[in-house]
Amino acid sequence: MGIMGNAEFLRQTATREAEFHACIDSILASSRRAADLTKQLLAFARRGRRRNVPVDLHQLITEVIALGRRSIGKRIALEQHTNAQQTVTQGDPSSLQNALLNLLVNARDAMPLGGTVLFTTRNVELTADASRMSSRALSPGQYIEIDVTDTGSGIAADVVSRVFEPFFTTKESGTGMGLAAVQGTMLDHLGSVTVVSEPGQGTTFRLLLPVVDDSIESEPARTSKPLTRGSQGRILVVDDEPTVLSVIERVLQQSGYDVTVCTGGQQAFSYYASNRFDLVLLDVMMPDLDGVEILQRLRATHPRARVMLMTGHAEENVQARLRDFADVPVLSKPFLPNELLEEVEKFSFR
Repeated sequence: MGIMGNAEFLRQTATREAEFHACIDSILASSRRAADLTKQLLAFARRGRRRNVPVDLHQLITEVIALGRRSIGKRIALEQHTNAQQTVTQGDPSSLQNALLNLLVNARDAMPLGGTVLFTTRNVELTADASRMSSRALSPGQYIEIDVTDTGSGIAADVVSRVFEPFFTTKESGTGMGLAAVQGTMLDHLGSVTVVSEPGQGTTFRLLLPVVDDSIESEPARTSKPLTRGSQGRILVVDDEPTVLSVIERVLQQSGYDVTVCTGGQQAFSYYASNRFDLVLLDVMMPDLDGVEILQRLRATHPRARVMLMTGHAEENVQARLRDFADVPVLSKPFLPNELLEEVEKFSFR
């Protein structure tokens, strides 16, 4: 959240050349994906649901290549031949992007002296007979095929059959989970992954994913907007993480709010007792008292106190503790500045 928030501040104040803005855009795109992947890990840990939205796979490939060009080294060329006409599948964009990144990293490791990674797409129709013959029993219908091909050393015949096994690896520092995760993601999305390789001839990983109606809009990218100004109200922000606290304070102050910050529950009680605040923003996970405990004690002495909780953890677990506080919203971290302002403005201080 500190990365996202400060990058947004740079965007709002930067007036220099386009390359400078491109760097900021890259920071924001990468941090948002990192945030999405963190939420995905939390969802997995609590066996929660992943997102299920329309995903434009051509757009996803473009993002993966953009990230790859900044991270895998100048010796490796990244190319794409995207020929598919139907490009939208239904699923979790972060899981799918992570699968493609895993394949890209795998290709990089197979080309220590450099080479080329080519992403190609086309549409295929699986008939009932073809679906029964596939490596995994896929439903008949329209699919997008994504091939990730490298010009690396290839995979030995006795290894090819094991590449998707969890914890199996031929790399000294490998975990053996990358390709297993790719296969898991494909299964979750009702698709499949296969591999074709020969020693010295490179490797192709072939993904099949079902397509949905192209008229369904894919998930829009979160865009930056100028911070709104002219708001009024006194807000107490309680968070034990200094970087996050600084970002929230600056966002609210730039929008015209009178902001007081503190780093713990006991300090928050002291401030609230001696001042009138229109809203209290409480982080949930803090070392002395967590946000829900502070809320409970605050409402016991100030029943009309207006409160919003913020959490980077499993939101459902927080909601379960708020059965007696139906008026208290929960904002999931990390959030963009305007997402925070939109939630705060719902309290209508004026």
